[in-house]
Amino acid sequence: MIEHIDNRLLRWADWAAGGRRAAGLGFSPCTLSRWEATCSLRPVDPKYDEEASATDSAVSKLPDELRLVVCVFYLKPGTARQKARDCGFSSDTLYARLHHAHQRIEQHLADAKKRRTWPARSFLAEG
Repeated sequence: MIEHIDNRLLRWADWAAGGRRAAGLGFSPCTLSRWEATCSLRPVDPKYDEEASATDSAVSKLPDELRLVVCVFYLKPGTARQKARDCGFSSDTLYARLHHAHQRIEQHLADAKKRRTWPARSFLAEG
């Protein structure tokens, strides 16, 4: 795992849960298909958070199998072993895919930052 991405995803999960702890407190059990279908949906009335919004965008751009791992790991209650079992693979595979997702998210965020900070050329200044 990449620590700063893990911390960012923990904050994203809290944001996605509408400010409630996303570690499973107060959530009823759901099927994986429901988690997969709803993990990129934002809360009805979220407190806007630029970092969480950027993270949500990066998560939504992951391939389905990596997005599922991120959503299950950060949004679904239970132990890592239970989460791996719910996804249909071992804990080692869960962590390997989670690390791959962290790398992809880090790259998406870096690419988005480059696009935001790229200097705009002014045709008026060139004339």
